[in-house]
Amino acid sequence: MRISEFVLFQKEGSVHYTGYANYFGLESRACIIKKAGEKFIVLVEDDDGWKRVGLFYPQKGKIRGNKEYELIGIIWTPEHTFHVIKDGKRFLGL
Repeated sequence: MRISEFVLFQKEGSVHYTGYANYFGLESRACIIKKAGEKFIVLVEDDDGWKRVGLFYPQKGKIRGNKEYELIGIIWTPEHTFHVIKDGKRFLGL
């Protein structure tokens, strides 16, 4: 099943993100974006433990929709690329 979106949170001062990955409203699984050396890896909890599903690339910029959002990065998975934006205290990968 493919991931439809990410909802992430970050503790102040941390480089890591935690939250969950949604699978088209059918299921949600815990998710961590963690720094591993020079890159960030995206891990999703599976029945057998944590599974690497993609990479996170920090970015800076603005995205305009019905309001302006701060772009903080891109999550790349083999199936899809997600733009991670800041929405209040949470981060959305859409």
